[in-house]
Amino acid sequence: MHLEQKKISAICLCSNMEEDEQRDIFRELFSVECTFKLLYVTPERVARSDTLMRNLKTLYDRGSLDRIVIDEAHCVSQWGHDFRPDYQGLWILKEKFPNTPVLALTATATQCVMEDVVQALGLKNCIVFRQSFNRPNLRYYVSPKKKKILDDISKFIKDSHPNECGIIYCLSRMDCETVSKKLQIQWRRKNHLELIRAYPCLFIPKIGNLQIGFIAVDHHCKPTNFI
Repeated sequence: MHLEQKKISAICLCSNMEEDEQRDIFRELFSVECTFKLLYVTPERVARSDTLMRNLKTLYDRGSLDRIVIDEAHCVSQWGHDFRPDYQGLWILKEKFPNTPVLALTATATQCVMEDVVQALGLKNCIVFRQSFNRPNLRYYVSPKKKKILDDISKFIKDSHPNECGIIYCLSRMDCETVSKKLQIQWRRKNHLELIRAYPCLFIPKIGNLQIGFIAVDHHCKPTNFI
């Protein structure tokens, strides 16, 4: 939504879309006059969709696949805290599209994880940008968890962050669904709070608008490989 407000044509290809909607996206990708600037897909889609790979190959052959961006790149590494097997299959992107630069992004990579990511993705002579894990703009507060935790969360939002965006992290998809459902019930009676469940990378009910991308194709970025 934020990209659309800036008049950047972006599309997310999700498994929960209707088949007709997915076909329309693939048809647009295949078109010589494709208007998409950013395409968001999951690593699982890359691993399992021959149709997607054929369309990316068409873009590549036309010289229109300008950049591949892999977010949460630490998921590639078995040394990382959030390893996901399908991330390891993303090396295929550099093999099939060798002239397209790759940008791998993560905020949680140790030196070992970083080296593993570079090797796993097949990045050669890449440029590495690093900074400290310390984030001086963030403050952390720890509160005891009580039995009426959802009431406490709801009160915290109402008292401290009304009309703002936020993220609630849960330990499982089921917890995410439960928290989201119960908070929506509470807030429908109060402030019409909108919560959107994000899956599969993180189980996050989010207050406000949500956009998540794992692989982005940017038709304006120019070459080199980064991590």
